[in-house]
Amino acid sequence: MDFSTLKRPSALIPLAMSLAALALVLGHIAMFGGARHADEGAAAHLWQLLMAGQMPIIAFFAIKWLPRTPRQALLVLVLQAGAGVAAASPVFLLKLLALATRRRATSSERSMISARSCTHSLS
Repeated sequence: MDFSTLKRPSALIPLAMSLAALALVLGHIAMFGGARHADEGAAAHLWQLLMAGQMPIIAFFAIKWLPRTPRQALLVLVLQAGAGVAAASPVFLLKLLALATRRRATSSERSMISARSCTHSLS
């Protein structure tokens, strides 16, 4: 298989941006943990810029290379999509974990409140 299309800057830059976004998220988790903060912070803004900034480059690549070399271009687009999903997955997993933790806290708070109301009604 010919990988000459993968060597194009419009193919490599989005891959590098996704890997940088993934490294940014994992580094932030390693340094500060996965807890949510009131302010998103610079890491979240950089991640958003890296993820959104690659969209026009991917569109340019698809417009230019899909008609010329469809099979190789499709392979590169699949790699770019996989790298994007890999960079986004820690963010979505952390949001899901935060929601699950919040739901558990809310249900335990409800049970505590109902237990208090039962003890108050008995006295």
